Amino acid sequence: MASKNPTVSRAVIDYANACKKPAERATLVAARANLAAARIEDFVERTLRDAPPLSDDQRARLARLLADGGDR
Repeated sequence: MASKNPTVSRAVIDYANACKKPAERATLVAARANLAAARIEDFVERTLRDAPPLSDDQRARLARLLADGGDR
């Protein structure tokens, strides 16, 4: 499925190109991380656009989740 988000589309292309050069592992790892971040950012933006306003506590919990990298 093609993304309407140009940041996600660019990250997909970069990841696909990195997959063609498996010997350059660092580039592949970075491209995979960039793709994950772009997809998460896109999801969060779309979700927040449709959600009611969040409380300060809810925003703080989400910020901690992101700061911790998803670790609990």
